[in-house]
Amino acid sequence: MMTVHLFCILMLSLWRPSRGECQSNLITTCRNIYEPNAMIHFPNVIGHITQTEAETGLINFNPLIKVQCSLALPAFLCSVLAPRCVENPDSGEESVVQPCRDDCLAVHNGCDNLMTKFGLEWPEFFNCSLYDTISCSSEVESEKTNVAHRSCSLQRRYDIEDIGHSHYFSGWVDVQGQGAANDYCRVTKQGKHKMLSCALAGTVGQSERNYVSRRGFQPGIKGTWFMRDMDGDGRDDYCRCVLKHNNSSMLCMKAGPMGFYGSQQQGGTQYTFRIDSRLPGQPCYKIPLDPVMGQPYTTARNSDVILSVASTDEE
Repeated sequence: MMTVHLFCILMLSLWRPSRGECQSNLITTCRNIYEPNAMIHFPNVIGHITQTEAETGLINFNPLIKVQCSLALPAFLCSVLAPRCVENPDSGEESVVQPCRDDCLAVHNGCDNLMTKFGLEWPEFFNCSLYDTISCSSEVESEKTNVAHRSCSLQRRYDIEDIGHSHYFSGWVDVQGQGAANDYCRVTKQGKHKMLSCALAGTVGQSERNYVSRRGFQPGIKGTWFMRDMDGDGRDDYCRCVLKHNNSSMLCMKAGPMGFYGSQQQGGTQYTFRIDSRLPGQPCYKIPLDPVMGQPYTTARNSDVILSVASTDEE
């Protein structure tokens, strides 16, 4: 009954609110999320009357925000605790931007392990079934508001200076598990060591290496690497053909909540799991692969593949 009650409150408060008001946004966390002149609606979805109450609620999540278990967390919290108002310029009616189910799921995907580790339970408003699966905003469509139909996905960042080494993998992928290839990952060099590092969507102005592999990771044989979700968890893994002890294998480095497996942040090994050769019966170093789909090129010649294997420092 509690879930049904909250769902009814949610639906009544999200569209053309008859009670409450839109106010100037004074909540620090949400000022960093919304545009400078954004208005927010109170009471909010869970019944907070004042911005002070909402900000106190946000402060409780500061530990999770600081460890960046999910970069969707601040935006989702603001969409629930300080929902944004938009105005239809034709009718003058106000609507309130709806929390996004995809944002909610992204938070669970990144932070559930930490919540379990510390024996904590999510508040009721983290029940993702309460939120819309299709539209994550009001139905207002106007360039004047500049806020209509906010994407459920965190947006790509284009302030990246180090676009990566031209001889190795680079591309737009999804390591946050948000359902959109908006994270930019590429092989960079840290001194003499190579590292797969990603500039995550939604982190403009922050470090452009905020999701990384171990230093000195094994990039694999040139032309055999690709990034794609190979274990069904929603995050794109880094897979490549690795030559070890005169044997070649397709080995994948799993993308985890905190970074690639094998990194200091995530732990584990860079050789997380093995997949079959992309052409049965042929060694993987002879099979050039598309870096997005991980499928063999139909017109590629084996002679096009150049062996380029860095020394491996992990067994």
